[in-house]
Amino acid sequence: MPPSSDDWIADLRQLAGGEQRLRVLAVLAAQPEPVFHRQIVDALEERGHRIHPTGLGKILRELETFGYITGDLAQELRHGRTVRYTINHDAVAAVLDAARNGLDPSR
Repeated sequence: MPPSSDDWIADLRQLAGGEQRLRVLAVLAAQPEPVFHRQIVDALEERGHRIHPTGLGKILRELETFGYITGDLAQELRHGRTVRYTINHDAVAAVLDAARNGLDPSR
């Protein structure tokens, strides 16, 4: 059996990062259009999950840095402006596919 790469484990941990991060990704995945920070907070509250706006900001920055979401404004243009976020379905799918393959070597 050839040696397997466990890179998918680190990528999956980075993607998941915790319950709140997964909830934010689920909200973004359910949205057909880019959404604002406040809309994410509201969607989480509608689902019975509270998140402090500062905590959400940190999660959004991390997810964007990792490439799992994108903002519609470049970082240097954001000062005092609102940003709309979109999930990067391809990046998330790639991590999940790699994890599926890592967990099922017969694939």
